[in-house]
Amino acid sequence: MAGIDYQIRPSKAVQRHMIVDVCRRLTAMAPLEEYQYVGFGALEFIDFHLIHRSLNISSMISIESDSNSIDRYLFNRPFKTIEVRPGRSSIVLPDLSWNRLSIVWLDYTQRLNDEVINDVALLCGKLQPGSVLFVTLNAHPEGRINQRREALAANVGEERIPANVTDESLAVWGLAQTQHTILTDVIIKGLRDREISAEWRQVVNINYADGAKMQTFGGIVIGPGSSVAFDSCRFQELDFVRLLGQDPYLVRVPILTAKERRALEEQLPLSSGDELKVPWLPDQDAQDFLRLYRYIRAEHVNS
Repeated sequence: MAGIDYQIRPSKAVQRHMIVDVCRRLTAMAPLEEYQYVGFGALEFIDFHLIHRSLNISSMISIESDSNSIDRYLFNRPFKTIEVRPGRSSIVLPDLSWNRLSIVWLDYTQRLNDEVINDVALLCGKLQPGSVLFVTLNAHPEGRINQRREALAANVGEERIPANVTDESLAVWGLAQTQHTILTDVIIKGLRDREISAEWRQVVNINYADGAKMQTFGGIVIGPGSSVAFDSCRFQELDFVRLLGQDPYLVRVPILTAKERRALEEQLPLSSGDELKVPWLPDQDAQDFLRLYRYIRAEHVNS
């Protein structure tokens, strides 16, 4: 599951830092050190760096589908407490221990399909209340307009597709919306059907594109009696948080030179009623920077 350097995927990098900000607030549920992190590290282990350095979580498991390169993954892992497990997620996830709180990020590169659905359904039966699940999917619509719905049906089964979905409705961010609807239904049903039922509280629904359209959504597994702790996390104080039923948050990182970024940052944070003074920059770029500047690192601008 190796990917390209995140420095040329600025929207992806911003989204990573947003996820860490969400996880910081889990302290109302339990001390962060009690969580384990499960994800797809790839060769750079970027999210593992962030999770350990920002949240002080040491128990980490990286699932690597490229079983022939495990020695290379072991060499590149940044911390000795990262356990590298070879195999596809569908094989590895059932064998992991789920008797502790978990933060799981299934950071797929493919569109929604049966394998993803089965992975998520499995986790819905195993995750402890207070655990977190994030799912990233390719949300780029099929290039041939008259085959978009057919391609979706081949991936997830006709019976899962809402009746109002058409080739046309799957354009732009339509596939992301449909994938979100399908997988949310899987999660809600999976949690409801547990021996002791649980609830799904979505906190993240992000669309972004560094080329292909991608989406990440996720939330918290809530058990009986844990709603008060969830409310104490105050996720809504984060302006990018999106609860179930709210429109997705679009991450768009403007292309700026280092000098342009400095000129913008020197005016921030804005006082009430103030506006950015940037007559040389398109208004949309200025507004996007204002929304995201806390998450944009220096490597995300042109030098």
